[in-house]
Amino acid sequence: MRYPYMWEFVAPKVAYLVASEFIDFHAPTIEEQMQMLKMKTRDRNAYARAAFELVRDEIGPATQDGVGELRADAVLAGGSGSSFGRCHLLCALLRANYIPAGLGYRRMMLESQGETAYALTGFAMMFLKGFGWFGVDPGIDSDAEAGGFEPPYTLLTPMQDERQTQTFRHCFDAPITCVVQCYRDASGTPDAIQLNRRGECLL
Repeated sequence: MRYPYMWEFVAPKVAYLVASEFIDFHAPTIEEQMQMLKMKTRDRNAYARAAFELVRDEIGPATQDGVGELRADAVLAGGSGSSFGRCHLLCALLRANYIPAGLGYRRMMLESQGETAYALTGFAMMFLKGFGWFGVDPGIDSDAEAGGFEPPYTLLTPMQDERQTQTFRHCFDAPITCVVQCYRDASGTPDAIQLNRRGECLL
C-alpha cells in the first residue's frame, strides 16, 4: 500500500548520516558489505535499492522466540533480526554510503479478552536525490507491489485492519526509547513490541 506522507524530522538532517550504537556502520562487516554493494551498482540510487533488497531477501525474521538483535552488525552476522533490527541494518548500509536514512514506526491496535493494547513495529526511511524522503519496509514480501521499493512512494506491509493501524509521520535518527528498553530488559526485541495505552513497553 502506498503512503504519500510528508515526514517530520526529530533531529538536524546531519544526524541521519552519522553512526550510532545500533546503526553502527563503522563495523568492519558493515563496511565490507557496503563495498560489495558499491561494486555491483552504478550510482547511489541503485545502491539504495540493492541494500534494501539485500536486507529484504537475505535477512530473515527473528527466529528465537521472536527475539532478535538490534545492532546492525549483529543482525548482518546472524542473518536474522526483528523488524527494528533489520531497519537498523538497512540504515547502516545506507549511511555508510552517505545516503541519509532514518527510522519510522507503526502502531497497531490489538484486542485481547476485551482489553485494548497496541503493538509497535518499525520501518526505514531514506533520502534519494530526485525523489526526496520515502519509507521502505525490509520485512515486506518480495512479491509485494514493486517489490516494496518504488520511490518516492512509501510501501509498507499491509496490515489486517488498516483502520486500526497508525503510521507515525516522525522520522527518527535513532531507535526510540521503548525499543531500546525492550532490547535491554529482555536481551532482544520481538518483531512487534506490545505497548499499553500509555505507550509503555509490555515485557
